[in-house]
Amino acid sequence: MSTYRTPEREDGPDAGHTALEVEGSPWLRGSFLGRLPAPERHELLSAGRLVNFRPGEFLVREGDMTTSVYVLLTGMAKVTVNASSGHTTLLAIRVAGDIIGEMAPIDEAPRSASVAAALPTRAAALTGDAFLKFLGKHPKASLEMLRTISYKLRSATAARSITGGYPVTARLAQVLRDLGHAYGKPGDQGLEIHAPLTQADLAALVGASQPAVHKALRTLRDQGAIRTGYRSISIASESALDEVADSETA
Repeated sequence: MSTYRTPEREDGPDAGHTALEVEGSPWLRGSFLGRLPAPERHELLSAGRLVNFRPGEFLVREGDMTTSVYVLLTGMAKVTVNASSGHTTLLAIRVAGDIIGEMAPIDEAPRSASVAAALPTRAAALTGDAFLKFLGKHPKASLEMLRTISYKLRSATAARSITGGYPVTARLAQVLRDLGHAYGKPGDQGLEIHAPLTQADLAALVGASQPAVHKALRTLRDQGAIRTGYRSISIASESALDEVADSETA
């Protein structure tokens, strides 16, 4: 069973360290940290405390009234909601540089989704008050926060719309295009998506069966749009991927 860890439960060799002490990775262009100017990023991480999560541990739980904010430094987390039918739906993934839980201190409402670590994950944990104080002090950071929230809302809207009207291959291309914009880094194989997703994860994001996604991946490879490896996907041709993503007959 997954467990929930609060910022107070720091342990391991990093207990008591500030998040700034592990900064140094180049942050992905679509992430919150990647969008922040260096001085603001430095101050934000200086205010955070390191928290380590094992796979399956929750950073936040749907319905909770907590207001802590987390900035992912390493690893990956999955955002899920519980449907009325009892099924758990995967809404999105979050990787290093992404921010989690930012809405709670702003609107003081219950958590709208659960977020659990999918890999060994390290995060900077800030109290809601400290996060709001940071945003109030830095207009540029506040603007980037608005852009981040806007992106998440647009992605949620797109996720609801792609399941109807488009074939699986086009829906998969749309998801990969979105992931590439957020988490892509230029590499030898093209635009490398730095998120170790399984086919089950992709199937959940696309709203299709795993066999259907496996077939769609093969189609995109054959068309030269993507290259794949073990839990790795690169966009080999953005124009080819766009063509498939925008086609209702793919």
